[in-house]
Amino acid sequence: SSINQTVNTSLVSVNITEFAKENHSTKVVEVMDLDEVIFHITGRQLNHQIVEVTESEEYRNIMKGLQQVLCDRSKKLIQELEAENVAVNEGVMEEVISQQQMALNATQLGDFYSAASYCFGNNIKLKGQYYQQKNAGQQDMARLFANLNRNVISVEQKLSQEQIETISDLQALMVVKERLSDVRVQIQDFTGNWEELSLEETRDLLAYAEERYFSAFSWMQFFDMEGKKFILDEQRLRRSCLQKISEAQEREQYVAIFMGRYHLGSIGEKIAVARRAYQNKEYALCLITAAQAKADSNTILSSIGLSKDAVPEFLESKSKAVERVIAENSAEGIFPILGYSYYQYAGHLAKEDEYTSLIYLEYALEISDLGIYFPEEQTFFDKVRQRFWIREEWILVGEGFLLGVIVAALVVILRKRLQPSGRKKRKN
Repeated sequence: SSINQTVNTSLVSVNITEFAKENHSTKVVEVMDLDEVIFHITGRQLNHQIVEVTESEEYRNIMKGLQQVLCDRSKKLIQELEAENVAVNEGVMEEVISQQQMALNATQLGDFYSAASYCFGNNIKLKGQYYQQKNAGQQDMARLFANLNRNVISVEQKLSQEQIETISDLQALMVVKERLSDVRVQIQDFTGNWEELSLEETRDLLAYAEERYFSAFSWMQFFDMEGKKFILDEQRLRRSCLQKISEAQEREQYVAIFMGRYHLGSIGEKIAVARRAYQNKEYALCLITAAQAKADSNTILSSIGLSKDAVPEFLESKSKAVERVIAENSAEGIFPILGYSYYQYAGHLAKEDEYTSLIYLEYALEISDLGIYFPEEQTFFDKVRQRFWIREEWILVGEGFLLGVIVAALVVILRKRLQPSGRKKRKN
């Protein structure tokens, strides 16, 4: 006869704080970050001082201009659709109006990056409607893709002539390169699969690619931003690219260990893109893609075991970490234009999409501290000081000797002034 055994398994909720206290006489304290761990161990507060993020006035003006360009483009597209009697799908138009309001709200709050993002999304929808409703054919699509490809080549030639001297320059280059790379992917998708793509898919592909290109071109305004100069030569960019790839791969392996490779999502793809960019000497593209891959992994790792109730507090803690990094860099004359933009966008998303908000906070952390990979450019006086370096003790001897000469000179001058100007003649 066979023996049937039924095993009853059920999840049991355990209060870890009470369990540790009753069974191990240990006090368990919940913490949000490593700083709190150090505080409970040492009693010292390291990074919990209040920091204030001050927005660069120059950044604000440039980003405001970028936002106006993208949002004015939305208005222009709507006017063109109306002028040509192109009927926009009712559902799409409702989304556009909703996004317009969100862009307006963000603009009123001074969050120009978020406003620009909403307008960019609208531009894709409107351009897609234009091509769909005008029934643009495959030949038209091929001609427009070819024209777009020429525009991308032209912008890339301009980029190769840009002097990359500041972290702002580097971040602007990273943003433009990332967007142009995305455009190239869409062009390759069309040229490689145009026979398999439906007309509707091709039109949407072109609409996205054209607006992505326009966004890349708009970000080139940030090359005009001033800032502290760094040594950003090809060799150091190559090294920083390799370092960031290595960091991203390390985080990817941690995610695979804890979650399995199934949960890696696009992380591996981004690392592959970063590697190809490195091989093609596209080091700025490599940096931003590898940084995003690392941040994606950090988002997964940091949210393991995080309950829904703890998410707002965790976001606040992560936001404070970003603020600290931005404030420290700003104090050193390095305003992280891209990190700050991500930080603002994360704040805007916090209420409607907490997980995406966390992703952008991780992006902000990764992008805001690029200065650690590059040495500052030396001034003329720094170079002279290093070239004619003198031992400290000899400087002290020289200062003492010089002081003695000055004192001696003063004594001689005073004696001369105190002596009579001439001898009086004697009377006979």
